[in-house]
Amino acid sequence: MSKWQESVSFQAKELFQTTKHSLIELGYDGFTFSLLADKLNVARGTLYKYYENKDELISSFLVFEMNEFLLELKQIDTIKGFKRQFDFLMWKIDMRVRRGWREAINAFLIS
Repeated sequence: MSKWQESVSFQAKELFQTTKHSLIELGYDGFTFSLLADKLNVARGTLYKYYENKDELISSFLVFEMNEFLLELKQIDTIKGFKRQFDFLMWKIDMRVRRGWREAINAFLIS
């Protein structure tokens, strides 16, 4: 759990979604706390209160994304048989990749 989630958990998902969309749209170099704070309608200092720098925030975001994906994968426990479980895992991975590409393309088209 990130520092942000411990303190303001009702906003953590919004923070990470906005981080994701900003990274897709702007790339690592274009991503700044100032732009993120503007999109979240918070002061830039609010972000620095919870994260020392953008690398720390991005690391927390990636851990959040991985945990979300692992939660999705836990559904495998409800599936019987190796082939069906394998197909389920491949489908989930494929959907994650497609969703990421779709979001990247949409961000490019919007900008």
